[in-house]
This record gives sequence, structure tokens and C-alpha cells, in this order.
Amino acid sequence: LNIQQAIEMPRWIHGAASASEPLLMEGRFPPETIEALRQLGHTVQVGEDWLTTMGYAQGIVFDAVNGVMQGGSDPRAEGVAAGW
Repeated sequence: LNIQQAIEMPRWIHGAASASEPLLMEGRFPPETIEALRQLGHTVQVGEDWLTTMGYAQGIVFDAVNGVMQGGSDPRAEGVAAGW
């Protein structure tokens, strides 16, 4: 994965305020993954495909061998990865 692909991967969160909260997952997870978690006893809540409650990320990866920087910016919010 490059940094943009990694930032765009579906996200999940559990227990942000309390351990008794359900496992909140973005809707882009495969249905079989969600069902497998439910079969294991997890309480799963499926949200929108791109949940802003998951936070936002921007990042830059520097390849020291060839001197190239690669940036990625989260589509969940406005932002930019800038480097020089």
C-alpha cells in the first residue's frame, strides 16, 4: 500500500468512551468480516462508508534511497499533505 491507500482504508473504533460501546465500523468493510465479528460475539454497529468520527489523517512518507516524498490526505475531511 502507498500512503494514500493506507489512509483510505476502512476504519473501526471500539470503546472510545466506554468498553461497553459497540464496535463501530465504516460501511466499506466486507459484509463477511462484519458477520464474522458478530459470530465471535462482538456487538457491531455499521456506520456510513466514510465516518468523520474516525478522525482525519494526512501524512508524508520519505524514501531516503531515492529522495522521493509521497503524500496522502484523508477524504473524510478537507486537508492536504505538503512537504518540501
